[in-house]
Amino acid sequence: MKKVMLMMEISKNYEKELLEKLADLEHDQWWEWSRDLSRKEKLSKARLDRWDRLWTFYRFLSEKSKEQDRIYARKIIELLKQEQIITTQDSESRISGGHSSANKMETGGDNATDLDKCEPMKLLNAEGIMSPKQKG
Repeated sequence: MKKVMLMMEISKNYEKELLEKLADLEHDQWWEWSRDLSRKEKLSKARLDRWDRLWTFYRFLSEKSKEQDRIYARKIIELLKQEQIITTQDSESRISGGHSSANKMETGGDNATDLDKCEPMKLLNAEGIMSPKQKG
């Protein structure tokens, strides 16, 4: 059986946008965890007061608070790069193959589909990953 991996080349601008989307998601995760913990555990008033100010949507956080969520978002982006799932146009690990936004790496088989003409997000969506714009 043929195994095909898709690597997407993204622009630096899209990497910044992805960073913000992942940070927003990280904040949602923290929000759910901290709300659940606050209901189950006896927490100090000082902690609850501090968390209460952070129990808001990511877009309303201060830049300092957003940066805490971006730390983990950067870790996800770095993992995606290490696993050769994404690369950025300006990175040293630039994909060969011209201006293509998606390239495939085959690990067996032959006559693979030409991914150069496909839109990367549609390919990913076919695998079950939905972009935020499609959710709304």
